[in-house]
Amino acid sequence: NLKCPKLPVWVVCSESHFTMLALDPVHWQQGINGAGTGLPGSLAAGTSSSIEPAAGAAVVLEFYDGMANAECSIKLSILPAAGRGWSSKLKDVADDRGTWQGRPIPPLECVIETKWPDVQVIWHGTDPIL
Repeated sequence: NLKCPKLPVWVVCSESHFTMLALDPVHWQQGINGAGTGLPGSLAAGTSSSIEPAAGAAVVLEFYDGMANAECSIKLSILPAAGRGWSSKLKDVADDRGTWQGRPIPPLECVIETKWPDVQVIWHGTDPIL
C-alpha cells in the first residue's frame, strides 16, 4: 500500500533524503465529510487509491522538505495534462539525465507521476525544487 495508503500521506525518498507529501488538509476534510470539491472518490472508504485529478479539478498536495530549510509546506496542484506530463515528454527520448530539451526536471514531479501519470504539477508561491 505504498502508493495507495489508508491515509493520503506519502513519505518520499528522492535526491538522497526523505520528504513528505500529503493531501491538503482542506481537501482531505472535505473528502471525508463528502462535501465534494472536485476530488473524486471518498476517503471514508479507507483508502487513498481513489484520489485522482478529475477533468477541470486539481488534487492539492502539501509538500515538506526539511533539508531545504523550509519554514512551512509548499502547496502543489496536480492537474490532468494528457501529453504534457513528464511521462509523455520523456516517453521516447530523454536528454542528459535530469533534463529535457535543456530544461532541468524537478525530481519530485517525476516521483508524483509514478502515482499519477501524465499530470501537470503547479508549484504555488515557489520555484520547483531541483
